[in-house]
Amino acid sequence: QFVTKQSSGAKLAIIDGFTYYCAIKNKKSNAWRCTKGGNCKARFTFTSNNEILRCDLMHDHPRPRYLIRDGVFIKI
Repeated sequence: QFVTKQSSGAKLAIIDGFTYYCAIKNKKSNAWRCTKGGNCKARFTFTSNNEILRCDLMHDHPRPRYLIRDGVFIKI
């Protein structure tokens, strides 16, 4: 699921309750990383054809608390 972040208007991806931001975007692929940052190594990469190149969804922290209203992400 993709949503818009309320504070900045940036696009976020949500997988299994965890949030990701697009860290690298180019013509061939998009690399998404966990929004928590720090030591969390969770990330995924897919091609412009939506084929998964890399997928590591193991987090070192609990899911963030948030609401989604009309496609807008609101952190609580």
